[in-house]
Amino acid sequence: MKHKITIIIAFFLFFHSLVYADLYRFQPGDYIDLYVYNAPELCGEFRIYADGQARLPLVGKVHVTGMTEDEAYDSLRAAIGEYIKNPNITITAKYSVSVMGHVVKPGVFTISDSDKIIEVIALAGGFTPEASGSITIYREGKKMSISKDEILEKDSPLGYAKPGDIIFAKRKFFTRSDYSLILSSVSAISVAVFYFSR
Repeated sequence: MKHKITIIIAFFLFFHSLVYADLYRFQPGDYIDLYVYNAPELCGEFRIYADGQARLPLVGKVHVTGMTEDEAYDSLRAAIGEYIKNPNITITAKYSVSVMGHVVKPGVFTISDSDKIIEVIALAGGFTPEASGSITIYREGKKMSISKDEILEKDSPLGYAKPGDIIFAKRKFFTRSDYSLILSSVSAISVAVFYFSR
C-alpha cells in the first residue's frame, strides 16, 4: 500500500513539474503591474531589483524573483494583507525586450506577455523606409527569422514577444538610398570617362 502511495505521489510531482516548467518566473529587471481595489496608493508598476525584491509603498520589500505569476500573487497579497484586510488585487507580469535594427526608435521596452511582436515594433516607432518588414529574434540562445506574414498571422505563436527577446528589424536587400547611390556613382563615372576621353 505504501509503495502504491509513493508511486502516486511521484507521478503527481512529475506531472506538476511538467505543467509548471514552462511558466515564466520573475527575474530582476522585470516589472509587476499591481492594482489593489480601493487602495490607489498601492497601485502602480513596480520594478524587481537585483536583490529579487519589489518595493511597494507602505508595504516595503516583497521577494518575488523566481516565482510564477500565481506565486507572486500569493506573496504580494499576503504582504498587502498586513495592512488591508482581505485585499482584492490583480497583477500583470511585465518584462523587458530589446528592439534593434531598422526601426525609428531602437531601445529597450517593457511589455506584457500578451503583446504581439508587431505591437513591440510599434512601440519602437515602427519600421524605417529601409526595413524589409521581416525580423530576426534572438531568444534563449536561439536565432529565428520571421517573415512579415508570420508576424501578422492571427494566433501565430511566433507573433508574440517573450521575456528577454532581442528583436532585430532587417534591412531591404535593395533600398531607395542604394538606388540613389548607384545613380550618383554612375553619373560620376560617366563624367570622368567623358573628361578623360577628350
